[in-house]
Amino acid sequence: MLKFIRNLLTAKAVPDGEEKVRNAIAFFASEYERLTQKALTVSFVHTYLTLLDHVSQQKVGRPVFGRHFRRIARTLTEPWGSEESRNNCFVLTLEGGEYVINATKEPDLGHFSSFELDEMKRLVELNALRRVLHSRFSSLETDGARRLEGVNADFIEDTGEETRPAIKNVMTDVSEYSSTTKRKEVGEMTGLSMLMEKYETRLNELETQMTEVKRKLETVVEALRLLKEEGLLEDEPQPRWP
Repeated sequence: MLKFIRNLLTAKAVPDGEEKVRNAIAFFASEYERLTQKALTVSFVHTYLTLLDHVSQQKVGRPVFGRHFRRIARTLTEPWGSEESRNNCFVLTLEGGEYVINATKEPDLGHFSSFELDEMKRLVELNALRRVLHSRFSSLETDGARRLEGVNADFIEDTGEETRPAIKNVMTDVSEYSSTTKRKEVGEMTGLSMLMEKYETRLNELETQMTEVKRKLETVVEALRLLKEEGLLEDEPQPRWP
């Protein structure tokens, strides 16, 4: 109850709601870019504003902005909106077929209570971490796929009965880690610390498995080379022309 009253007292009334929305957009854009080195898309800004209102409604009984000012935010982020309406807080840029937001000055955080600032930072950190982790997993998966593509199918069939199942098992283990699985698991996380712990653990496991894949493939390639040198491996059949 005391926390509820304190949050109500520290939260500002909204005669300056439009200016508050502008500075919130600038804050989300600058903080996201600082954490991910990428610009924030317009669609994600509206997601942040909606989530912030939802969290505030749940914790202090009223939204930070409300529908009226969220509609104003949509007007401010329309491509045909005027720069004057944005009050030099941010600009829109077309990148890769979609509009992104770049803050043009430091946002005025005096418009926000400590509670609001904490929640805004938390929302950006959660989404930024999700993007960074997804990017790291994607690069690992791509690297793993390239390594596996380098293995000739005939080479696998030429290996002995004892070696072949091991190689196929390794390939199956790696293929189970899809980007869809990552996105689904991230969506089920409910806290920054839990998300970080779970994904750092999974990342380490995946890196270990990729190292094992590389080691096994190198071993089999070396064995194949030695067999060929000793003349114990038949030459590959030559194509027959009609």
